[in-house]
Amino acid sequence: MIHEVLKKHKHVMEYDVETDIIKKSVIEQLLWEAWDITPSKNNLMPWQVFVIGPDNEKYKSMVYNICSNNEDRTNGVNEYADKDYIKGRIPAYENIISCQYLLMMTQRVSGPLKDYQQKQVKNGVVYDTLTEEDIKENENIIDMECGIFSANFRALAIEKEIDTSYTLCFNKRLKYWKDLPFIDMPVTLIMTIGRGKKYRKDLGYKDPKPDFERVVKLI
Repeated sequence: MIHEVLKKHKHVMEYDVETDIIKKSVIEQLLWEAWDITPSKNNLMPWQVFVIGPDNEKYKSMVYNICSNNEDRTNGVNEYADKDYIKGRIPAYENIISCQYLLMMTQRVSGPLKDYQQKQVKNGVVYDTLTEEDIKENENIIDMECGIFSANFRALAIEKEIDTSYTLCFNKRLKYWKDLPFIDMPVTLIMTIGRGKKYRKDLGYKDPKPDFERVVKLI
């Protein structure tokens, strides 16, 4: 049953802006449920989720530009790329502009510590995400947990026939995010939410995963 639900996921290239807005209460419930079932090392959750709603087109446009500019910088150093195509191409981030809700996950210094955690510190336990310096050394923990949270949210959204897509094509360095006043820690993951209008699977070309045997090795 779970497998069949998750198989319904399709990467959205563009959302339908003419459909009814998904109620804020529905999004809040999905976010709570995803938070509730997402595990975290030492229950510290060193990350946070900013939710940009349907009416905040300004921030969506800013995020779109950040991702598009990053793609230009990245492709510009590719000596094999068709430079004329790069100049004329439309970045594949229409889903950021057309989505109803945009989730931005960033790093977060953990805390405040709760009872059990405080007792553990007194017993000599050292937690590894309590300062910005600690965060820099443990970004892999945050990336993994954000991935789990977003996968949980995606599954819950599919059950309600809500589409989602991920974006990781951006630079984490804060200097690229300085115009968004609420961002003060590196961005880890972007997720768009809405009703799909155009999907990647509909573009007419095959883009399969590597074969199962190349990825999973039974020893």
